[in-house]
Amino acid sequence: SGAAQGTRTPATGAAGEPVPPHASASRVDAAPPPGGPVGPPVELVVHVRPYAQRALLDGVEVATAAQVVHFSLTPGRRHTIQLEHPCCKVFTREVSADEAAGQAELRVPLAPRPALLRVEGDPATRILVGGDFVGTAGESQRTPLSIPVPAGGESPYEAQVRLELQTPGAPPRLVPVKLRAGGDLTVAAPPAEATP
Repeated sequence: SGAAQGTRTPATGAAGEPVPPHASASRVDAAPPPGGPVGPPVELVVHVRPYAQRALLDGVEVATAAQVVHFSLTPGRRHTIQLEHPCCKVFTREVSADEAAGQAELRVPLAPRPALLRVEGDPATRILVGGDFVGTAGESQRTPLSIPVPAGGESPYEAQVRLELQTPGAPPRLVPVKLRAGGDLTVAAPPAEATP
């Protein structure tokens, strides 16, 4: 026979593709995707605004404090990318290497979380933001009020607004404040005037 002894011909499956040898029980390697080897990883570049405090690929941290994140995606399966920033809602997307190869870059403006407002003072004080009633000081003392950062400013992550505080027995008070996405803000309500 012309074949050298000790050389084995790889087993083939129904489609004529090589079948991987059986893994021993002690191995922890992930099983290859169905259909056998599928090629080199595909890079997906993600531009993040404001930036990703943490970037994860399939639950594993791959970058911190980055405006540009490079994800290396293995072909043949879906991956989950996740971008986190304290002022923003978590961004999560499933993507395959094929989809990534088709776009190569992705721009992600992270969605701002609302600011949390607490007003100290008379619980009956009414709170208005931009002329809209949002709650009372008492409600904000139990659970801070969730106030969306108004759109249309220089940054979607912070904006100057005017609070109007209407305390019974006191003139309304206008308070300019800066709302920051995901930030906590505490404001003191004016004291009620003493009745003679």
